[in-house]
Amino acid sequence: MANLPRESALSRALAREQEEEEGDSQWGLSEQLLASVVDMLAIMLWRESKNARESNRPQPVPRPGVRPQRYGKIKMDVAAAEEFLSRRRLGQGRKE
Repeated sequence: MANLPRESALSRALAREQEEEEGDSQWGLSEQLLASVVDMLAIMLWRESKNARESNRPQPVPRPGVRPQRYGKIKMDVAAAEEFLSRRRLGQGRKE
């Protein structure tokens, strides 16, 4: 069993049981490292593009068992967020 490929049915079944006990184990070290390299490459390319000035940062490769972090419940662009924060600093709160 030690030499079975990670993708085999038995390995996946055992990993599911282990995941319930220990946490996420769907990706091995190679997959995690490859996703990190892809994320870093995307950021490097983004920094040199005109999208960097517009703050359209690339999204990381989704990892199994990891949910993207969200702040708040509404979507707003950078200009709307800056306006909202400036109103809060002045004590005016949310504009209805």
